[in-house]
Amino acid sequence: MSTALSTFGGRDEVKELGYRLQKMMPSAQSFTGDEALAVAQIAYAHGLDPFNGEVWGIKDAYKNKWYGVMVGIKGLRKCARRAAADDNSSYWLSFILTEASKYNYQEDGAVVYECELRDAANMQAYGQAIHQLTTSGIPYKEAVEMVGSPPVVVGIGMAHPGERSKMSLHQRAKKRAEADALKTRYDVDFGSAVFTVEDDAEAVIEASAEITPDAFDQSVDEAFPKDEAEILVELGFVETKAVPHPDLARPYSAEIVKQKVEQRINHHLDNKTLASANDRKVLASILDTALKDVTKRYELCTWLVGQASTQKMKQADVNALFDWLQTPKQFNAVPSAEVVKEIHACHTAALLASGQQPLIKE
Repeated sequence: MSTALSTFGGRDEVKELGYRLQKMMPSAQSFTGDEALAVAQIAYAHGLDPFNGEVWGIKDAYKNKWYGVMVGIKGLRKCARRAAADDNSSYWLSFILTEASKYNYQEDGAVVYECELRDAANMQAYGQAIHQLTTSGIPYKEAVEMVGSPPVVVGIGMAHPGERSKMSLHQRAKKRAEADALKTRYDVDFGSAVFTVEDDAEAVIEASAEITPDAFDQSVDEAFPKDEAEILVELGFVETKAVPHPDLARPYSAEIVKQKVEQRINHHLDNKTLASANDRKVLASILDTALKDVTKRYELCTWLVGQASTQKMKQADVNALFDWLQTPKQFNAVPSAEVVKEIHACHTAALLASGQQPLIKE
């Protein structure tokens, strides 16, 4: 009889897989029974093969430190192909090497790739939309302007020389771009498992990987309610050029960010959401990491919430800014590339609002 737990495998099956991992995989021989079971459970739940690099456990045997379950790029690809097949579709990728400055990434020697993902289902829907408009008498050129650019999901991948890894800069950046595009287009959520683009477990340990804290307890949908245009974007109609509506997709314009932060402030005021002293310090560290300058953080916060210091902000202000950043409440957490662009755009807007001109390119 089928039950909700059947997806996760029977107890004996999971235990047997965990036992085999410990016996057969050199990298798993130091695992405890519970650690091996954690890998086996993720493998069963998502149909991933732990013997070919789709999923594994990361442990520093010398320090006896367990980092958690890691889902590799192979596992992400497998789940994305499965999701596409469920829609009777397929997808294809193209990579573009771009300037790091385009995404405000200023590390010397940094490499940035864009990964453009197109899929058959959305391309077909796009063609049908154009066809319906033209058959109703609308000229083709106007029909294209009404529907917009073809549906493309763009993933961003960055890598810099300071990282310790066995892969080259270009390999890391391309894999991260691919992972970003796949996760944006397809529902490939691995729950509490950590995702990494590294195919070599030793490379992750060398990079001093740490257990990723629980995801922020509010989803993007709750933090930023979507309008119709954003829903279309989520379905795959992402415009990468000449976007006519600034609120279609992230990164948002500075004004849109400010509006949404104000919405979240009102939400937290209504719900009397609390913010601890540690939350305030974490918020400051995240913004300082993105801006690399405390003064810029003060200017940004003053413009967004009317208070420069996170220690003096209202609790609703602190929580609203976390909603915007969408990072774990962890010191020096790094926001997504889209949010980093928004941070710098908002700082520029703050300078302009105060009558200043930015002295450096944001």
